[in-house]
Amino acid sequence: MQAAFNFYYSVNKADLVSGLRNLLHHKELQGASCSLVVKDAKNNTLLSYNPGLFLVPASVMKLVATATALHILGPAYRFKTRLAYTGDVTAGKLNGNLLVKGYGDPTLGSHYFDETSPLLCFEKILQALKARSVEEIEGDIIVDNTYLGDPLSYQDWTLEDYPWYYGAIPQAFNFIDNSFPVRQSGSNIIIGDMPGISKHLLREEFEVFEKAGINEIKAIGCPACDKKSLYIDPALAASAYRDEKLSLSSPAKIFKESLKTFLQAKGIKVNAKHMSSGAEGGDLGTLLSPPLLDIVKYTHYDSINLFAECIYLVTQKFFEEKNSNFNVYWKGILDSSDFSAVDGSGLARKDNMTASFLAELLVYMLRDTAKTGDFSKTLPLLGEEGTVKNYCRSIAAKNKVRLKTGSMGKVRAFAGVVEGAEPLVFSMIFNNYQCSEGEMRALCDRMLKEFAMA
Repeated sequence: MQAAFNFYYSVNKADLVSGLRNLLHHKELQGASCSLVVKDAKNNTLLSYNPGLFLVPASVMKLVATATALHILGPAYRFKTRLAYTGDVTAGKLNGNLLVKGYGDPTLGSHYFDETSPLLCFEKILQALKARSVEEIEGDIIVDNTYLGDPLSYQDWTLEDYPWYYGAIPQAFNFIDNSFPVRQSGSNIIIGDMPGISKHLLREEFEVFEKAGINEIKAIGCPACDKKSLYIDPALAASAYRDEKLSLSSPAKIFKESLKTFLQAKGIKVNAKHMSSGAEGGDLGTLLSPPLLDIVKYTHYDSINLFAECIYLVTQKFFEEKNSNFNVYWKGILDSSDFSAVDGSGLARKDNMTASFLAELLVYMLRDTAKTGDFSKTLPLLGEEGTVKNYCRSIAAKNKVRLKTGSMGKVRAFAGVVEGAEPLVFSMIFNNYQCSEGEMRALCDRMLKEFAMA
């Protein structure tokens, strides 16, 4: 049975509605599950097609995590990493351990921000130790990774995702984006340069096996695996190369050993003797992330799963303390909370939501700038920025369209804002289409063009 259209529009929006309606009847969508909602800034519906259909949203699920966090924690919120020590400091010697406790900061050592580079993080810790006149650490560096619970609890992602950077497991303690670059050059795997990080430690993250006839680097791994297995074709020409980015299994271990090397190079000896943790002997300060609004912008622009997951988990921690959850929270604010989230990034196929809820959420965030910051400006500009820079590049757009995309096998989703004196919001989700991914992308490009040219 074909879904019925519902639409209400002013004369100047008639072409937009007509164009979208025609495209939804296109042959590429025959047999597919489709949902589309267009609203104005007053929450009036211009067009709806299967608005209450629950579908897999892929990466537009990030909008739920980021919007909720901004609404609860605020745009100026900063993730923290706490520094402390056990024992006491006597005559320049710390008779105990250096403690580093993570609270879900996804940006520690991240390459996305200049102020979070590994060397700058290490320098801040060095200065904190010097402020206490520490010249030697009798114990070890202890990284506390317990705040968010078991980091191996992400069982709803597909096994194929875990070895790659986008499948990096979020933890209470994250470091260098929980990932690292590798390059296949001929029959060799070369680890990319990361200042302050030992390549020897990163090399322990994987084993290499040769397999003839494959035209890419293949990887096998799981959350509980100590090492990933990489398969390469040794016949690749020495002059050719393939670049990939792998997930990091043990960010706490890499941080600990890299920091130890840094401190000893700066004259602070780390004896690494086994010492009882005991009670804290003193506070050494706190490392702070960039403001949440800045992190959200990168999350949307580059669709960074790790950022979205940490934002989601820290917000979920807030809800647990209040005996609440994401759905209950939004049900008290919007007309509905028609979504089910098992993660914050949309990587899990068990995530689902309606286009109606997503559009209503965007309308609310447009109105809530005083409390949450300008949410729409955290979305990349169609045809110019982030993950949408290659859409609608051949047109001279009349409107500035900002949006988040989502895609995985047989899933495409889009949600965003058409800027202007009378802004619009839209959400579109497509599942289980039978056309090729290339054909589907071309159709989505035509739909986005309707918004850009309305």
